[in-house]
Amino acid sequence: MRTPNVLALILFWCVALATLNAAAPAYRYSSGVPRSEQFQVEVDGAKHEVICSTAGDFVRFESSNASSLVITCQGKPTAATVRPMRLGTTAILDGHQARIELPAGAAAMVEFEGIPPLFVFSDLPEKSAPKPGDPGVVFFEAGKLYDAGEIRLEKGQHAYLQAGAVVRGYIRATHADGVTVSGRGILDGTLSKLAGEKRRMILIEDSSNVTLRDICLTETTSWMTVLAACRDSRISGLRELGEPLASDGIDLVGCQRIVVEDCFLRNGDDCIAIKSFDLSAHDKTMRINPTRDVEDIEIRRCTVIAFRGGCGFEIGHELRTTSVRNIRYIDCDVLGVHGFGAPLAMRVGDRATVSGILYENIRIEHYYDKLLDFRVMRSRYSADEQRGHIKDVTLRNVQVTVNPYNPGYSPAIIGGWDEEHAVRGVRFENMTLNGVPVTIPREIDLYSRFAYDVTFVVADKLQK
Repeated sequence: MRTPNVLALILFWCVALATLNAAAPAYRYSSGVPRSEQFQVEVDGAKHEVICSTAGDFVRFESSNASSLVITCQGKPTAATVRPMRLGTTAILDGHQARIELPAGAAAMVEFEGIPPLFVFSDLPEKSAPKPGDPGVVFFEAGKLYDAGEIRLEKGQHAYLQAGAVVRGYIRATHADGVTVSGRGILDGTLSKLAGEKRRMILIEDSSNVTLRDICLTETTSWMTVLAACRDSRISGLRELGEPLASDGIDLVGCQRIVVEDCFLRNGDDCIAIKSFDLSAHDKTMRINPTRDVEDIEIRRCTVIAFRGGCGFEIGHELRTTSVRNIRYIDCDVLGVHGFGAPLAMRVGDRATVSGILYENIRIEHYYDKLLDFRVMRSRYSADEQRGHIKDVTLRNVQVTVNPYNPGYSPAIIGGWDEEHAVRGVRFENMTLNGVPVTIPREIDLYSRFAYDVTFVVADKLQK
């Protein structure tokens, strides 16, 4: 029997481990795609392209391990913070450079004092991906820039944007069960912007088993991702950078049984909004009226920032249906709501009864105008003469970092329309402000009217 060559075995394992831990190749982009003039980034010693967008510069890469980043800034920041804070990542500044360690698969904003932020998206390796020429696949290759315009998908088709592909256009599908949009490429709204048009970037209508996964959306002129009257569908891993007002992130209009997970959304308006109304009256590219009851929506592990206006997580205003129920927000981060809005909002502007709402393990890092906004109301978006209701709402383990800039004037609001159209049953369980348990309404500057059975629970003690 031959004796194994020990040195050869050691060399084999060293090469194998080095290959396993090596940084993945950088994503390749066309020379026609704008690069950042503000930042240069190295990931595990390798240079990566930093893409410029009107909503912020970003770098995206693939790694199966935690990554070491060196960010070289054009300016000289005086401080830097990596958000979400739950990552536990500290930025070490040294002149024009910031060094951070980012967990594998993390999406983050590096917020600099004195210069714009940088968005950093780490991708876990793709488990499987379609190939050019696969049946039913519309394939956009890495390193290419496409002026595609409208991309209309039919039942069962798959639009795949390979990492490094940039597709200028918008995606439409109607009555298209089983449609998929995926990949780590970029869907870019520049063509609509140049034409002076307001176009929703992704609009899927009256379809089931829809999958939207991993793509990055930039340069929008309107709502970025819309499911209208869709069922049994999943949105996961989207990265959105929207700048203008009305750049909603994800709008679920008249939908049932939808999961939204692991998305990072920086929007100029509502980040995730749940609605039910005839959107086709406002969008001539739509082919259906998605006014339907809404039920069983779960939003989990999402990170959101509303920069200009709107809310982090919104139900409303347009709710022209009978029932909106069983909506769950689980393990999410609100990095900021900087304009006039609230991290958590229900604004029932039409006749719907909104019930069975759960916010659990939510972390709120910044807000300005309001902390909460739960109202039965009439607004400029209302169409129904009849007012609605809110009932059975639970906020469990909501952790709030108190806004230092507007003390006492960033209230929580819970309000009905009248005695008949009231808010009934809002339960706060182990809510904290800067780590301190909330025990009474005054501690969150709560203003209420026609609101009943509002309770605060801390360590099994009930306060009203």
